[in-house]
Amino acid sequence: MYKEKDISIDFLGIHLDSPFVLSASPATDEMEMAYNGLKEGWAGVILKTTSIEENVVNLKNPMMSSFGSMSEKVVGLGNIDLISKYHINDIEERVRYLKKEFPNKIIAASIMGAKKEDWQSLVLRLKKAGADLIECSFSCPQGSMGEEAGKMLAQSI
Repeated sequence: MYKEKDISIDFLGIHLDSPFVLSASPATDEMEMAYNGLKEGWAGVILKTTSIEENVVNLKNPMMSSFGSMSEKVVGLGNIDLISKYHINDIEERVRYLKKEFPNKIIAASIMGAKKEDWQSLVLRLKKAGADLIECSFSCPQGSMGEEAGKMLAQSI
């Protein structure tokens, strides 16, 4: 029998049971998947990147694109799944629910905005909802939001 090891860590002053947190991804876009991840022992979740309600989200499928070599064989896959179909109002509810169900787990959310006021609004709303951390998705809006998105995106924030 193996002796159980303490793999807990402290990150930015926050204690985690382990260093394993589900990232902002398709795995955290649906409430059931985020809930089940926490139930199965993940230390936390970062809910998939959200935006303000006024942002129109037109998801394209498939969410993966391939790239190849000269021989046209698939060399790798790229994820083009940049943002959730769920807006901040849904994510606020999820943060509140998950914090109630899992008070000792890290509940975070990822955000994306087109302008400074959007970013500020998203942060304030998630803070009020009880999010432990907020991930600002500065590197991923290149395909969908903002003026010259992805190019020096944070310079005006």
